Amino acid sequence: MSGASGSVLDAALSPFDRASEIVFGILMAISVTAAFEITVGAELDTRELLVAALGCNLAWGLIDAAMYLLQQQFERHRNHGLMLELRATAAEEAFRRRVVEALPPALAPALTPESFARVRQAARSYSAKRPPFWPPQDFAAAGIICLLVFASTFPLVVPFLLIQDPWTALRASHAVAVAFLFLLGWRLGRWSGASALGSGLVVAGGGTGLAEACVRLWGCEA
Repeated sequence: MSGASGSVLDAALSPFDRASEIVFGILMAISVTAAFEITVGAELDTRELLVAALGCNLAWGLIDAAMYLLQQQFERHRNHGLMLELRATAAEEAFRRRVVEALPPALAPALTPESFARVRQAARSYSAKRPPFWPPQDFAAAGIICLLVFASTFPLVVPFLLIQDPWTALRASHAVAVAFLFLLGWRLGRWSGASALGSGLVVAGGGTGLAEACVRLWGCEA
């Protein structure tokens, strides 16, 4: 990933969010290919599995990107409303209470009279102009998110390209998915300071269980 793309993605997603996008993509690919096995049965072939996995994650990536854009806009309007509310609040006690409500609880004890004064100054100088719609960096981040979800499918579809027997290819694909889930959990564990091994096992085991539940629910409809 280039430096520019990396900076856009860093601004849009935390390492946990980034890993979550990949996990979602992997789980979608597992669920769709396994459910395809249930609904198609003996007529299963590797080309259909390949198309199902890629098509599913492309659609999921587009949905995820669109939801990111909506989230950014709603949060922008919410923050705009908060700043207007603070600007209109004259009573100092009510002003401080609203500032505290807007911050994470752990930060409230760190606020000082000087901190509140700086927030008051920022609120007074805030423009009442309606927040702009999506700037270019939002679309760039949404595109990277879509690409991230879609790209998570590629390791899982390699067996469909190399193995002719669809059942063997499907099992190999799911094994690759579990291995990637474990690696993602390992990296999240190291990033968060938790046990890397334990995190890998939790993500791999939990992801496999969720995928299995999705397949069973799909099977009930088939």
